[in-house]
Amino acid sequence: MNTYQRLVGRNRGVERVWLEGEMLLANGWHNGQRFNVTFTKGALVYEKHPAGKRKVAGTIDRPILDTNTAKLSKVCGFSTGDKLPVTVTPDKVTVGEAVSMDKVE
Repeated sequence: MNTYQRLVGRNRGVERVWLEGEMLLANGWHNGQRFNVTFTKGALVYEKHPAGKRKVAGTIDRPILDTNTAKLSKVCGFSTGDKLPVTVTPDKVTVGEAVSMDKVE
């Protein structure tokens, strides 16, 4: 498991999370692999799944996970410019940190 930091960007008026390159390659994420995405309070989670609805984009040398949707702000609570932790394992990428319901006020 490796942890990185990334900023939330903005494209076409909504928040965007863009992950690419060595951070994914070093942890076994390659272009063409299938995955599903989950939006939760405080986190965006990519999980590999052979029949996943989405596919890792990019090239052999530069895999890309790109999510550009209003769900990033409305569900996850991310804002443009937020600096978020990104935890990458061979099976899962978590952007942000899930908020436990005990901590929600």
